[in-house]
Amino acid sequence: MRILLRPYRGEPRVEEMTVRVPEQAARGATLHVLVSDADWLNRASRGFAFGGGAADGGLEQLISLINKERRNDRVYAGLFLPAPTLLWADKEMPNVPLSQINVLDGRPNPGSVQVLRESLASEDSVALGGPVTGVISLNLSVR
Repeated sequence: MRILLRPYRGEPRVEEMTVRVPEQAARGATLHVLVSDADWLNRASRGFAFGGGAADGGLEQLISLINKERRNDRVYAGLFLPAPTLLWADKEMPNVPLSQINVLDGRPNPGSVQVLRESLASEDSVALGGPVTGVISLNLSVR
């Protein structure tokens, strides 16, 4: 895809990025493309992973979550499938079956388990050399 970037100063420019549609995407399915800064894509793909159980997991879990953070000097494109993602502590389980979600839903400590309605299937980024902010969302139909 081609993305038109409008910097605060300077001329607009076009960048090319590639996100791949997975082969398991069903015909007629609607996929969600998010072109954004790092913060938006972090929240979309991992929810609020720093809340609740992240503090209970100790230093190793906190370091793991920080290492997964994206850089704010890049523009990102993420392709999301309409399949749930289960976040358990610092573990990310995309395309999890509903039966597993139902089993974990009754746990006594639900703060460390989070379910997102979409799974990040593909991602690309382009370095821009300065801070990036903004977001645009597109829906694509698979033919």
